[in-house]
Parts: sequence; structure tokens; C-alpha cells
Amino acid sequence: MSKFDEIRATYPAIGFAVYCITPGDPVTLEAYVNTDDLPFTWTGPTLEAVLDAAFPAQPPAEPEQEANEEPTAPTTSAFD
Repeated sequence: MSKFDEIRATYPAIGFAVYCITPGDPVTLEAYVNTDDLPFTWTGPTLEAVLDAAFPAQPPAEPEQEANEEPTAPTTSAFD
């Protein structure tokens, strides 16, 4: 199964459009969360690059912080 197919299976409520009009030009990925709103859009050199931008790999869980440590910033989603 391709990464794109895995993402589609993981997020069945999101509609996707992927296109590259002119060969060699950048690839565009659009994610339609709500059909009444504009899509979230990413452009990059390859499909893999735009999928990585839209759905970044989740970092491994961090160990619990000590009480005197500063909290780490939460990982942001491309949809934030």
C-alpha cells in the first residue's frame, strides 16, 4: 500500500486532490476537510514531499519531564 493510500485509509473523512499539470513542475496536494471551506494546500517537488509536509511523522513519545523542566512545545499538525 502506498503512503497516499495509507493516509486516505487513516483519514476517510478527508477528501484529497493531487495534481501536477505540467510534467516536471511541482506537485500540489489539496485536503478537503469541509466541502464548504477552501482546501488546505501544499506544493512540493514530489508527492512524497507534499505528503510529508501535510502529514509529518509523529516523533517518538518523550520521557516524562522533571518538575523543574520547561514544558516542550506540542507538535503542530499541518492543519493547525
